[in-house]
Amino acid sequence: AEEYLRHCEDNKDDSVKKMEKKVESLRAKITRLHETANQARDDGCMNFNEVGFDLLMVDESHNYKNVPYFTGLQNVRGLGNPEGSQKAENMMIKVSNCRTAGAGVIFMTGTPISNTVAEM
Repeated sequence: AEEYLRHCEDNKDDSVKKMEKKVESLRAKITRLHETANQARDDGCMNFNEVGFDLLMVDESHNYKNVPYFTGLQNVRGLGNPEGSQKAENMMIKVSNCRTAGAGVIFMTGTPISNTVAEM
């Protein structure tokens, strides 16, 4: 998103302004998450990365859909909510950590994709 903003510096239309607000809100969110993680570490809690695992299996994975996304498209049916859900975002972070740690991830569900194109 930041690269796109730099590319569009001359064109300050509404979509660029919205993206700038989104980048700032994401920076604030990341700062809050770091502060929370540091407080938990100070309280003696283990970080998800520190647990040491080989495989993450998620049953009923349809409960973790609606990850946040950004698109320049507007008024497109089937995209869903670009803000996503906190639950899905937390799972996305854990899956990202698994991939960098070399652990596997298996998602299981019996619920088909039925609501939005963004679910895929």
